Amino acid sequence: MDDGLKKRLNIGADELLLFLLIISEIFEFAGLLPGDFDYVKKILSWVCLAYLLYKINLTEIIFGYDDRKIDIALIAAYFMLVAKDFILYSKEAMETIGQSSHNYLTPFYAFILDHAFFFQYVTFYIGGGIIILLALLNIFLNAEVKEPSIMAIFHKGGPAGTISERLLRGATSFIIYSAFFVIIFNLAIEWLGWAVDSTLAVLAVFFYLFFFIKHYKRLDPGSFLYKVGDAGEGFYGEFINLFRSKGTILLGISGLLVLHLLTDVGNFILPYILGRKIEYFVALGAGHTGIPSLMAIDLEVAATLIPKISVFMAYILNISAILFMLIGPALIWYEIYKKRRIEISNTILGLFGASIFTYLSSPIFKVGRISVEGLYGVDILTKTINVLNAPVIIFTAAMLFILFTLIAYSRIVNMFLRYIMVFAIELFFANYIYMFFFDVASFYSRSLIFIGNYFILFYLFIFLSITIMFYIGGIIYFIYDSAVDMTKKFI
Repeated sequence: MDDGLKKRLNIGADELLLFLLIISEIFEFAGLLPGDFDYVKKILSWVCLAYLLYKINLTEIIFGYDDRKIDIALIAAYFMLVAKDFILYSKEAMETIGQSSHNYLTPFYAFILDHAFFFQYVTFYIGGGIIILLALLNIFLNAEVKEPSIMAIFHKGGPAGTISERLLRGATSFIIYSAFFVIIFNLAIEWLGWAVDSTLAVLAVFFYLFFFIKHYKRLDPGSFLYKVGDAGEGFYGEFINLFRSKGTILLGISGLLVLHLLTDVGNFILPYILGRKIEYFVALGAGHTGIPSLMAIDLEVAATLIPKISVFMAYILNISAILFMLIGPALIWYEIYKKRRIEISNTILGLFGASIFTYLSSPIFKVGRISVEGLYGVDILTKTINVLNAPVIIFTAAMLFILFTLIAYSRIVNMFLRYIMVFAIELFFANYIYMFFFDVASFYSRSLIFIGNYFILFYLFIFLSITIMFYIGGIIYFIYDSAVDMTKKFI
């Protein structure tokens, strides 16, 4: 390619990875992608994550300066620690495609499964060893700490002055490396493991991060797309800076908790609305039917026009309710982060009341813990509604909508309704995070009991401790800070 054209197009690894994702989606949609290449899609998504972490520049966040060698070593260590997922992918692939001669990767899957025990333990030792080695290097090389950075929150800037300070910095860096794995990397891997089957979600995320943020400055500065790109780039920088200050690190941690709910909008709600049959729904078991199919069943039961309209509105209000609950914490967090109030119209308050009433009276969604052994997290199931009660429920919801919309014109009532709205969202958020935390903590606790390897036990204990501090500390801070923020706005 001509160098001038290449420079104008600014083509790099970002665009190449995005192009490969798009091509795989097109081939899969056209039915031209062999079944065993679903494994390749998973690997490709991991490569995208590795490249994204490399661009984030981990050492600059942790130490305040750029060291690409440590970045690469950390990323390699993290992937070694989750290499067990390769075994799970291989097992799933073998069960799905069998021993057919038309599947080119079958010998590779068989090799991984034949050496699963060795592969799993050796990769964990390598990953854990790299993290310990990097922490020891900080001690022996007396790595400098610069502001702003995560290390600067706990230690003074510059090199360590004493041996004890060196040891303390080495221990701190080890905890930070491990915390980044548990809080950021492991959750990202879990999300990719689910969302890669809904490639559009992955494409949307990587398109924004790899392509749009990189090229938006070529647009008209007054255009909407330019403003979206500029806002995204600015928010990314500001969000990273939250972890470099004692006063804002807890706000950053609570923001990571909020992401749990936002990702489930893409993992569950959007596929349900679109009626897409996602592979991980099958793994989760029964109760994951798309909204169009469920609505068709209920509409068939409804005999006349009024019940049919009621059924349709019940589904719309249920979807509205679950979106309020999943997106609401992010809006509350954004209010705290920006220190300014998001204006909520009277209509939105009325819609919230009508939606929550419908959801409680005739839910189509059930939020609970994942019941499948070997998986952990929060599951969102679907079910049909009670068609006979639908007209009464929708009539009551309509009355509540009108009532809340009208009485919200009073400032005192408006304030009261906002308090109720925030309280309901926070209650849902706290329960959601509790279920997620309980599942993750149970996973580590069970592993501590049944695994006799001391090296792995040591890491699992560290991971469990970080998990407890992350989830409990994050949710307590979020609820406390939002309560203080609401009080300041209305006093």
